[in-house]
Amino acid sequence: MTTDRADDQLGEAIGEAAIEHLRALVRFDTTSPPGNEHLAAAYIADVLAAEGIESTILESAPGRANLVARLKADNPTGRPVMYMGHTDVVSVERDKWERDPFGAELVDGFIWGRGTLDMKNEVAGQLAAFVALKRAELPLTRDVIFVAFADEEVSGELGAGWMQANHPELIDAEYAINEGGGRSIVAGGQRIYLCQSGEKGPARLQITARGPAGHAATPLDGTAMAKMSDALHRLTTWEPS
Repeated sequence: MTTDRADDQLGEAIGEAAIEHLRALVRFDTTSPPGNEHLAAAYIADVLAAEGIESTILESAPGRANLVARLKADNPTGRPVMYMGHTDVVSVERDKWERDPFGAELVDGFIWGRGTLDMKNEVAGQLAAFVALKRAELPLTRDVIFVAFADEEVSGELGAGWMQANHPELIDAEYAINEGGGRSIVAGGQRIYLCQSGEKGPARLQITARGPAGHAATPLDGTAMAKMSDALHRLTTWEPS
């Protein structure tokens, strides 16, 4: 088997696991408030335990659970890198949903549910990748931390803020992989740059169409306007393959 094929198979396995984890996480109603992130934390802890990975659940308030796990490097040459995300979600107006927001139904290749975009999707992907690292037994050059925070949607005081105030040693890392980016923030007297992989950006185009001139009273085929209309339609309906 080639390295590329092995990488493809590993990627497919991680993707399938991420889908399974996402659907499971979406089914937990972790609307904040009240949160109830302990439901998601317990699921994640069970997944990790099945792989022989210890995790710690820390509650900042009843039901407001933060989970931390770590893969240790034998001889680290740098400070840890951290997968971080949150398991709480914003509230839903059920009458405006076509499907159960906590049903995680898979329809036409799409998973329906609150948290599929913000951000149980990323938590699920990070969990799958974290487990894959453990299974691969790779020689890590730094510790890898996995954190699932509570209370991001409202204030963060019971999630990342609480962890930083009470257990900073558990989340001390040189790099953190999280949602968002593309800007800088000032925190703790330091400027921190949030880097982001490219997703979307502007593309300024000049399109020129040529065709026969004529009067609207007697429309002609192949006019510049007709060609421009077709070009705009193709642009607005284009989907990446």
